[in-house]
Amino acid sequence: MSTSTIEQSRPLNSCGVSLLNARRRRLIEANLEVKNKQGKIVPFIFNTAQEKFWNVRTGKDAVLKLRQPGFTTLMMAANFADTLLSDGIDVATVAHKKTTDVLRPIREKLDIFMKAMQKNNPAFLEGADYDSLEYVSWSKRRSSFRITSCGGGSPVQSSTVHRLHFTEVALMEGNVEDAITGALVAVPEDGSVTLESRGCSPSGYFHDFWQDSLKDETGYRAHFIGTLDFPEYTPEFLEARRKEFRGRMHLYYQHYPETPEQAFQAPPNCYFAACPLEVTVIPIDEPDPTCQYVIGADIAEGVEGGNYSTIAVKEIPTGDYVYTWRGHERPKDFAVRVMRIAEKFNNALIAPERNTESEAVCGTIQDSGANIWCDEDGKPGIRTDANTRPILLQEFAESLCGKNPTSKLCDPEVVRECKSFCLQKSGKYKANAGAYDDLLFAHLMANYAAARPASFAILDPGEGGFSF
Repeated sequence: MSTSTIEQSRPLNSCGVSLLNARRRRLIEANLEVKNKQGKIVPFIFNTAQEKFWNVRTGKDAVLKLRQPGFTTLMMAANFADTLLSDGIDVATVAHKKTTDVLRPIREKLDIFMKAMQKNNPAFLEGADYDSLEYVSWSKRRSSFRITSCGGGSPVQSSTVHRLHFTEVALMEGNVEDAITGALVAVPEDGSVTLESRGCSPSGYFHDFWQDSLKDETGYRAHFIGTLDFPEYTPEFLEARRKEFRGRMHLYYQHYPETPEQAFQAPPNCYFAACPLEVTVIPIDEPDPTCQYVIGADIAEGVEGGNYSTIAVKEIPTGDYVYTWRGHERPKDFAVRVMRIAEKFNNALIAPERNTESEAVCGTIQDSGANIWCDEDGKPGIRTDANTRPILLQEFAESLCGKNPTSKLCDPEVVRECKSFCLQKSGKYKANAGAYDDLLFAHLMANYAAARPASFAILDPGEGGFSF
């Protein structure tokens, strides 16, 4: 892929839209002001990255960008201009977090816009209600501009938003997909939506959405704005930033990437960072009658928006994973699903995770007479605790990319989960914020049980990142 994806994006084709774009730009550069990197208030003049994106934006855009190219400012200015040029336009800028340090600079941009218009062209502000730094409305024209944030459900509560702009999507916390999907319902068919963010780990909502947009699977155009698109960041500036990030180069590339691949680098503290994971197996619908199978299962509560219940089927003797499932089901319904899949795969050995929440499901499967893996204490399922968890992870990693790998993967989702399974501040390896590890743990269960189908083995529990 070109290192300058933005240059390959198709421009707007509609003459009417192009004309409106020209009017927006004239209003912005003739009237609006911004705070530059030296803290001075100056006229809004498009920089290189803003200039390039302006001519290729489609109205449904997913933008992967470097740090601070002025992109949030550009989109706020474009949408602000629409509230001045057209009646009945409601705008929302959605910050990634509801904290003062995040919201203050966004509120400040709107405040500077308002003060600049009051100075340069006050007629446009006639009838404006501007009581706070988060909301401006023109009641007679039925237009408004609001600043809101993610967290606690949909960030947009009104019935209609004509211009919706999400900032730093990769940094959003909680159930990002539900928050964004809930907000998109408010956008009419002829409205515009922009999701923008700097880089992140190779997993999570924004990573997946941008990659799917690149493949034309979302209805949004994928754009990339890297250091090669922004000569304002000189070689001297970038070299100084490299020195600041010494020892944490994955963070440097997430902030200042030349390519999209650099923007989505996994941090070195990820458990599988040294493991070149990839999908090389085609999933199967029908089992080989000559093979045995082991089913790993991770059980969740079945609540929409919560953790997933997952299944991973491992084939013996190839060692390959040949089938996966991931979804939200009530535990009892999930137990039925697992047993049906086990029956289909030659009465497969079922290896569910056993914890406080899943013991009832393990018991249900055992009582059914299904072929279930039991611990040394005779209880069904695999315990995941301080002793077994390191073993599960180490053995799975070795099976994929040790000196003598024995397994291959069939689902890109588990690759994404592996790449976001990192060391947290608590000192424990877990999924990063906004990511999941449920399918990974189903694979861990299957691999563990396949190695010891009849008994439990006590191994050295020293947990640490896999290396080879």
